[in-house]
Amino acid sequence: MNLLHLEQFYEVAKAGSVSVGARKLRLSQPALSKSIKLLEENLGVTLFERTKRGVVLTGAGKLAFDRASRIFSESKALGEEIRTSASSTELSGEWCVGASDNIALY
Repeated sequence: MNLLHLEQFYEVAKAGSVSVGARKLRLSQPALSKSIKLLEENLGVTLFERTKRGVVLTGAGKLAFDRASRIFSESKALGEEIRTSASSTELSGEWCVGASDNIALY
């Protein structure tokens, strides 16, 4: 499964429309539709029912949306945890170094 396709599916599901999702993702509507179709083919299920008003999640689509939500939530938490732990191991603040005149000249 391609995580980019999953992310694009997730954004379309949140928006409820392929065209709105495409604008949000800054993609063309045909490119986004193709991406979702590739994800559906990979999973072997239909994720959306297309309507005149947009898209509606199928049963499989709801399951995929719930799992995608958890995946992206965990991904965000991982990034925050790494940034927090990296900053806690680095030294920061002001340093003051003193030296005698003889050492300071050299």
